[in-house]
Amino acid sequence: MPRYRVEILLPALLLNFLNTMKENISVPFYVKLACLSLSILAFLPIAAQGGFGPSFSLKNSTCKATDIFVATEGDKIDGELRVVDVWKGDLLPNDEVTVPELGFYINDWSRTVTQFGSEFGPPTVADGKWAVLFLIRDENTPLLPDRNTKSLEWLSTGMAMIDSFAWIDHNSTYAIMGGHNPGSMSLIDLKISETEMRGQVRDLLKSGCNIEAKE
Repeated sequence: MPRYRVEILLPALLLNFLNTMKENISVPFYVKLACLSLSILAFLPIAAQGGFGPSFSLKNSTCKATDIFVATEGDKIDGELRVVDVWKGDLLPNDEVTVPELGFYINDWSRTVTQFGSEFGPPTVADGKWAVLFLIRDENTPLLPDRNTKSLEWLSTGMAMIDSFAWIDHNSTYAIMGGHNPGSMSLIDLKISETEMRGQVRDLLKSGCNIEAKE
């Protein structure tokens, strides 16, 4: 199985679980409270060490990834993707891949873009249908001659899968960025288009990752 940091992945799983069952009155309150407590405890190792949560870095993701590709989940956000364009690696358009972590973002609140200063206004919600993924192919699941790409397993290029992709929405790009407080994360408008991101990825790969990308 892919290797993810438990203290990052567990809170996402628990929060998604709590959200999906919040309207289910058959779930006892003490169960919900226990799950919330566990999610808080899961973040304590980061805070205690003064560390920070996952944060997207275009340069880091580009230079570490074995595969970079644009893919779509279509109208159902479930982690089942169809490859549309390949920027690095040997996947092909229309290949199917599975990244279960993207299924965590089924709810609009999890895709709401953080606003700063003069940006305050109606909230922007990334639709979550299209993304650029920067992934490391698990060497234990090679691509076989039958090209069953759905059987491939993927590792993140950072601390967790949530900092290894950027959403595309109307040619704007959005990614998870770490905040100033330990463990804090926000969805940020990267202020570059998909076309500009592709150009920066191309330049980084050509240079052997010896130039700086716009973050």
